[in-house]
Amino acid sequence: MAKRVAYFYDPDVGNFHYGAGHPMKPHRLALTHSLVLHYGLYKKMIVSPASLCQ
Repeated sequence: MAKRVAYFYDPDVGNFHYGAGHPMKPHRLALTHSLVLHYGLYKKMIVSPASLCQ
């Protein structure tokens, strides 16, 4: 059985300050997104644009 993978990406997520001790680092997201694009991984995933909460 094939596994399904979903990938959610929002280029603005790195514009928020999570605090000095928070493990979220914007450069990690940029690096991950770059790898997904350059290796063509997005072609094998369900890609959905992130949307704002209401």
